[in-house]
Amino acid sequence: MRSQAAGDGAATLKRLVEEVDAEIAACQATIERDQRWERRVATRYDVVDAKDNFSSGAVHEGVEDYTAGVMAVHLSADALDKGGLNRFSLAELRAALEKLGRPADGDKPTLFRRLREALAASAQAQPRQQTVAHEVASWALVGAEAAEAELEALLARRRELLGEA
Repeated sequence: MRSQAAGDGAATLKRLVEEVDAEIAACQATIERDQRWERRVATRYDVVDAKDNFSSGAVHEGVEDYTAGVMAVHLSADALDKGGLNRFSLAELRAALEKLGRPADGDKPTLFRRLREALAASAQAQPRQQTVAHEVASWALVGAEAAEAELEALLARRRELLGEA
C-alpha cells in the first residue's frame, strides 16, 4: 500500500511539474512575441570645473592636416602645486612670469614663489564651475513586463515543487 501511495505522489508531482513547464513555455512565447527594444534618451546635468587654461595652435604652418596641431596647457596654480619646484625649468618659469607681465629675474625658488603668488591672485586661476547638459541614450527591453513577472512566479513555483527553493 505504501509503495502505491508513493507512486501516486510521484505521478502527481510529475504532472504538476509538467503543467508548470507548459505554463512557462506559453509565458516565454508571450514574452518573445511582445518584447521589443526601445531607445530611451535622458538629459543629464552635471556640474564640472571649467577648464580655460589651454589653447590650440598649428605645429607647422602650411600643413593641411587639421590633426597636425598642438594643445598648449597654460600654467595654473593647481598645476604649479602638483608639479612642484623640480617639475618646471627656469625657462618655463621665466616665460610664464613674462606672459603675466611680472618680473622674471632671480633664482628658481624665487621665480616659483613669484609665479605661484601671481597665479593665485589671478582671476583665471580661481576654479569656476559650470553646469553642462548632455544626452544619455540607452536601450531597454519593454512590452512584456507582466509576462516577465508571471514567468518569475512560475519559475519560483517550479523550484518549490522540485524542492530547490
